[in-house]
Formats: sequence, structure tokens, C-alpha cells
Amino acid sequence: MGHIGRRSDLVTLYERVKDMSYNKTHRIALTALLLSGIMLCSCRKDSIITGNPGQDGLSAPDTEHPLALNPLPFSDTDEAASPGTRGEAPVTDISISSMGVFAGYREKGDFSDDTRSNDYINNSMYYLVSSTGTWQWNFPTYWPIAGRLSIFAYSPYDATLNLRDDTGYPSFRYTPLSEVRHQVDFCVAEPKLNMSKTDEAIPLHFRHTMAGILINMNYTGTLPLAEYYVKVDRIALNGLIGTKELVFLPEDPHFSWEEYTASTKTATYELKRTKDAFETQIKDVELPKKDADNTNHIHVNPDGGALYLLPQTTDAATISVTYGYYQANGTGETMMMRFESTSELPAATWEAGKYTKYKMTLDIGHASILRITVEEGGTMIEPYITAQETAEDHKVE
Repeated sequence: MGHIGRRSDLVTLYERVKDMSYNKTHRIALTALLLSGIMLCSCRKDSIITGNPGQDGLSAPDTEHPLALNPLPFSDTDEAASPGTRGEAPVTDISISSMGVFAGYREKGDFSDDTRSNDYINNSMYYLVSSTGTWQWNFPTYWPIAGRLSIFAYSPYDATLNLRDDTGYPSFRYTPLSEVRHQVDFCVAEPKLNMSKTDEAIPLHFRHTMAGILINMNYTGTLPLAEYYVKVDRIALNGLIGTKELVFLPEDPHFSWEEYTASTKTATYELKRTKDAFETQIKDVELPKKDADNTNHIHVNPDGGALYLLPQTTDAATISVTYGYYQANGTGETMMMRFESTSELPAATWEAGKYTKYKMTLDIGHASILRITVEEGGTMIEPYITAQETAEDHKVE
């Protein structure tokens, strides 16, 4: 399976689809399709119907009844699971702006393990038009004339996502991007089973599937000169599981992560500090010197948020930190010395929808990591549709 949620791909795809209805070439092509009586193309992967309407046991679409969806904030759907603390905004965007949708058709009876999950809709994109605040499909999509649909959705949309098994509850392999700035807060919606035709938008309650990793740091020791200060240039998490298989479930939490037999704990995820505020994955800040109670660690993930990695138990993971002594000059700063240290991460369980926070102290006198503590279980901010809050509103302490 290709990588999911590349930011550049999503932006490009969104702009192309957004302008589609105003594109002369598209209008000509669409007119030709209508004149030829072909409303759907069964040979396309992203066709809204993958079989043949009226054949293969599928109903033809009812063009008087468009299929509408309504993505909802998870915190509005389950009070007990709503966030108790606010987290920083995810790496890309805290709002849901696109989703991929699968739907299986049954003429009679309920969805079961022998029902195809994508014979009516196969990874079609449903996206938010920011200029109007309305949602629309990349292809016209309607309810079937007869029968019922079972709907499965994820966010953000990925054109390359393929189901591992299209019979029964959908499943697919997922690999977080190693380039951290393109990672996404990947979410799936609770399946909507055995839905009959309606003029109302179908509510979709989304759940976080990833674990959010936060890193806080300070240092101890004496700098060679009073004018020097410490900045972190690179952080790498090593020895992690990089691929798993996600399976939709009918019961809470409505998905599970299954081990992928070919996946080993060899993945590395790297954060680097750059001069570009948008591109950087580490805050461009001076580390504080450890106070008496060792409570003044600062959050080094940028205001863009956390690492979004697969839930797992980290019993053999390590962290590598590259940092330097810097000195201000007339035009900026100069790196005077550079050091690198690697240490084992304390064993922890990274849970879906929760943050794991690591606090560590650099021992600059010995170029080592003196101490790492871990805090598990901080609840992620839940996804929602309209976001007016600033990054400060989502600050992680």
C-alpha cells in the first residue's frame, strides 16, 4: 500500500477536484459520457460503483437522492471519551477536510462476513470545499434505488489506499511516513451498517487510530562559555514497528490494529530543525538548564504538533539526539560544537488516540542523555470540522 496522507498530494488533488466543475475539458468529457449513456465506469478503481448497476446483484443509482455524509466531532458523540486536556494541533490540520469512503451493497438482509464492502463505492473522495463550507464527492454519488448500504470511511483521503480484503469488514495496511512533517492524524469512522435511503446526511463519528508522541527536554552541565546556549538539531526514534493492518469493527472502538507478519521493529522516524518555520519538526528554541526540581523541560515538537505513529509497545526502541552549542552573531547564530547521544527509551505502551510524553535531560558534560521519564495516557484533542482556535489554544504542557 502506498503512503497515506502526503500533504502535497492532498493539496494538489484538492485543487484539481475543486476546479473540476469549471474546467472546459472536463465539461466536454462529462457531456460525452452522458450522451453515450454511461454514467459510471466499472473499470476505474475510483468509480462510485465497482460492479454493474442492475447486474452483479447491484441496484442502479437513484439520481433523485444524492448520498450525503456528515462528519462529526468525536467529542460530541461520546461524552466520556471527550478530551480532558487540550493537545497541540496535529502536524497537518486538526480539522477533517477530506475522507475516503467505501460502501457495500445488500439487496436483502444485513451486512455480514460474506458481503463485499466496496462493490457500491470504492475509495471515493468526499471533501470539504473551504470557500463554501459544504461537502461534495469527487464523483456524483447517489443512494441505490433499492437495497441498503454499509458505509466505511477514513480521513484524510488517500487515492492509493487499497483494501486487503473486500469481503466482510474492510482492512488495509498502513505505514506512517518516515518524513515526520507529512505524517497525519489518521482517523476512521464508526461503520454505518445497513443504511436505507434517506434525504438526511449520514452522521460519521470519527476515531483517532494513531498514537501521538511528544518530546520535552532540558539539560544539565556547564557550558564552556557564558555566551553559549544549547539547541537540539535532530531527534530520531529507532527500532519501531512501521507497518500494521487496520481492520474496521462493528463494536467499540470500531477498529483494531493487527500485526503485519512482514513488519519488524526496524522503522526510524526522524525530526530535524530547519530555518524554515513551516518545514521544521523541532522548535527553534534554547533548551533551559535543569532547575532544582527538574521540572522545567520544554516541549520541542513544533506548534505543528506530535509525531503520529502506530500504537505499539516500545520494548526495544532507542532515541538519538543531536544537539549543539550555539553563539549569537551579528546576523543570526553560529554552531560552535555539535554532539550526538543515543539511549534506550523506557518501555511504554503507545495507545491509539492518546499521547505519550517523554521527558529527558541532556548531560552536556558527558554528551549523554542523563534521564528519560515517560508519561502515558494523555488524551488527544478530538477531530472536529470547523477550527477557530489558535495553536496556543491547543498547547501541550
